[in-house]
Amino acid sequence: MKNINLVYLNNGFQFTDEVIEHHNKIGWLGREPLPLEILCQLTSHTTYDNTKYTFNIVHNLNGEVPTNAINLFPIDFQSFPISYEGHGQSYTLSDFGKLIDEKIKECVSFNLPNTVFLMYTSTEPYFFDANMYFVKLAEQYPDIKFILSGSGETEDYFGNYEEHLKQKTNVSKIHKLWYLDRVHYITSILQKGTHVDLNQIAPPEHAKDYKDVTNRFLLTMRNCRSHRLLISYYMESKGEKLEDVTYSRNFSLSPNFLSKITSNPDTKEEFPYHVHLMTTAMHDLLLKEKLTEKEVTGITHTMYSRPHVIDLKDLNDRGVPGPWLYDTGFIALIPGGEPYGYGYVDEKQMFPMYFKTPFITVGCKGLYEELEKLNFKTFGEYWDITFNQADTLKERVQGFYNTICDLRNLTDTEFAQLVHRLENDVSHNYKNLTTGRFRYPSNNNFLEELVNACS
Repeated sequence: MKNINLVYLNNGFQFTDEVIEHHNKIGWLGREPLPLEILCQLTSHTTYDNTKYTFNIVHNLNGEVPTNAINLFPIDFQSFPISYEGHGQSYTLSDFGKLIDEKIKECVSFNLPNTVFLMYTSTEPYFFDANMYFVKLAEQYPDIKFILSGSGETEDYFGNYEEHLKQKTNVSKIHKLWYLDRVHYITSILQKGTHVDLNQIAPPEHAKDYKDVTNRFLLTMRNCRSHRLLISYYMESKGEKLEDVTYSRNFSLSPNFLSKITSNPDTKEEFPYHVHLMTTAMHDLLLKEKLTEKEVTGITHTMYSRPHVIDLKDLNDRGVPGPWLYDTGFIALIPGGEPYGYGYVDEKQMFPMYFKTPFITVGCKGLYEELEKLNFKTFGEYWDITFNQADTLKERVQGFYNTICDLRNLTDTEFAQLVHRLENDVSHNYKNLTTGRFRYPSNNNFLEELVNACS
């Protein structure tokens, strides 16, 4: 049995209500804050193995805590960087990072035994821009444990994690798909419709032409990443192209598309962000992937060609289309949120589950492995998903496209039979997600790693 105190300085958070409200307004809270036990539903004994773990929640810490327990201080830094890291082990704390640094100092001052800080982002993969800051913390507080976590990982861009932070014995990095916890809680439990509208059965006015469309595949991309740009090149220029795909690509470097962004008061603030995404995608492909001259030319042509817009009326539209869109394709093609790093699963893989649609996903390594750990079906017995294990993005996207080509080679009868055979797995995913059953293995895996890191 492992006893864990979830310790908060102020009503479920380490920050005061005023600080949270202020910083939510200026942007460091990407989503509404949630206490750890709410996010992971730890208040219910059905969401973890209660024969192994017990929880005690301490609000408004005054120094008194139940004894013989891990004293865990959760800090969810969400979508905002703690520090800005550079070459030569240099880093600069963000304003939010300075606030966190002060809070850690305050929490440590209580001198609680078995003090552990859980530094996690529930909305993003773990940012590799705070490695040297955590090196400093590890050295400043050698008797304190620091657990770092996110919904997957981004690249160790400067190598500071491998070279420096990994050597600190009081720092551990633990994987958990926090994003699934968050989106499920808000969408299914609070029924806020955040990210996804489960009841939008009719297309909006700007997409009504697609009401009666039915294709083998559905592929939608709101903005540009290197894997999405590469996917666009394959889908738009090779083989059967878009003949059997309900397809949306809401990005382009064409002057006409860019001018529409800047001339629209609702979207002009989005212009720098989207241009940055597109140019970074091109830069990453040229720098990191072994592209042929033909591929470079083709990708450039794709980038400057017109966009394909179905589901979003403009770039300021952050809503997610409901069941009407998923009725236009039998298999969803899902470009993940990150092209590089490891295991970042977010709402994009959740959409087809909510709408009872099988999917093929591609992006960073580890997508399928992390989903399978939570008992989700990934359809590997029906088509090839081994491309996910490839080391380069180009190989993963090429394999993704090859799998689509294999399915295109099926006759209409064979394809219909395949879709029918998928129904049990599709139903399983829907139930595993909407009932929250995925939380039991997710929480247990996380808690086991956390306790081991504290020993």
